[in-house]
Amino acid sequence: GTNAKSSEFVRNTRELKKIKKYKTVVVVCKKCKLIQLKQPINFQEIVPSKKWIINKEEDKHHKNFVNILNHRRIFKKDSKILIISNYDEFFQKNLRLKGFKKVFKLNIKDHFNIIDKNFFRQEVIQHHLNFINSIKLVNKLGKFDVIVCTKLLEHTQNFKNFFNFCNNVLNKNGKLIIDVPDSSKSLLQGNPMLIWEEHVSYFTSNSLINTLTFHKFKKKYLKIYTYKQEDVIVGIFEKSNNYSFLRVGKKNFFKIFKKKISAKKKIVKKIFNDLKLQNKTIFLFGVGHNAIFFLNYFEIKKFINFVIDDNKNKIGLYIPFTKIIIRSSRYLEQIKNKKSICFLSLNIELEKKIINSKKKIFNKNCNFFSVYSDSPRYFLNK
Repeated sequence: GTNAKSSEFVRNTRELKKIKKYKTVVVVCKKCKLIQLKQPINFQEIVPSKKWIINKEEDKHHKNFVNILNHRRIFKKDSKILIISNYDEFFQKNLRLKGFKKVFKLNIKDHFNIIDKNFFRQEVIQHHLNFINSIKLVNKLGKFDVIVCTKLLEHTQNFKNFFNFCNNVLNKNGKLIIDVPDSSKSLLQGNPMLIWEEHVSYFTSNSLINTLTFHKFKKKYLKIYTYKQEDVIVGIFEKSNNYSFLRVGKKNFFKIFKKKISAKKKIVKKIFNDLKLQNKTIFLFGVGHNAIFFLNYFEIKKFINFVIDDNKNKIGLYIPFTKIIIRSSRYLEQIKNKKSICFLSLNIELEKKIINSKKKIFNKNCNFFSVYSDSPRYFLNK
């Protein structure tokens, strides 16, 4: 469908007309089965205008994976290692604790002579990873034995440039450690909130291996880390001159996803229409990109009275592409005597805490549900 950027919060309804709209189309490669956005938004346009909007990425598994690297002796302690972004820093810290001393961090200003105030953002970094800049880096620091790339490949808009950079920076038999979100669960659930304008690619373990194989990196090791919402795939790949056949895989993730999201759309719209007829106050708690896509894809904006978020930067703003205002949780005192439905759209791990704290206000006048398929409170299971 047509969407605004999920970072495009505005201060008044007049500004809503100025928000640029983008057509969101999801496609799949018939050969490697990688699911992607057909036309990504230009990397400069994706960068949020508000500096307080920063991506949070899961990295609790990095310590465990470094232990695996050390135990299996995947590479030597004197190996020269390059980390790509701030999201690799926990990796860097744990590598150094294990005795890996030659760990360098890429800096596009110092290494590529590029000045960009948004140098730390994934969409900016990915744009500058290409063959020309790989030459600049090698001239300054030499070649590397290992590249660590966390939560960046899914943001990458040109795989050819990215892998040309990696191939030229790495020594012969150099290794590439890739960490990406695992979209398998959300695809099988038919969860449309998986789609986000900043993520160009939606990997499964199979399509990740295929993508690396296509660009002449063979799999050495792969591990999936399970989280309550989105799992993570971490793989070790080695440079290879041999091109092997791609793995087709048993499940048609794209077909399943397409079928389920279409069916869910009809069901969800009916549910919200029925709730509104019951004259209940309906609101969301938590305003991240998942909540915004939930409202827009299911076309339920007209049924939502307001949304709650205690991020002081968001309070008083309007959700992109809607006339729904963001309020602080203090506003709930004003509706505590009204029959209400709260749809939790924040981190699943926080749901229980939020419910317990707000139940005292509502005194059984509010029912709490979750918008997330992985939550025990998921509204379509109730």
